[in-house]
Amino acid sequence: MVNIVPIFKKDKKKDPGNYRPVSLILVLNSILGPVLFNVFINELDTGLEETLSKFADDTKLAGAVDSFNGREALQRDLNKLER
Repeated sequence: MVNIVPIFKKDKKKDPGNYRPVSLILVLNSILGPVLFNVFINELDTGLEETLSKFADDTKLAGAVDSFNGREALQRDLNKLER
């Protein structure tokens, strides 16, 4: 919920020209920021072979590295995430 309070400059309060302009950019950023972050982070694991765990600002890539193939798969995923 946003509460916009007009800021009076001078003279008569009934004249709309006597108030400062209101900017809603801060409100939009506080709404759009998390939405855009979720869009980006949800697409992050597309095409990965290993498991990607996501929680808030913490992301972990995990996989079994018990063979050369496992190491290569994990490295491919790291390379994809780096781009």
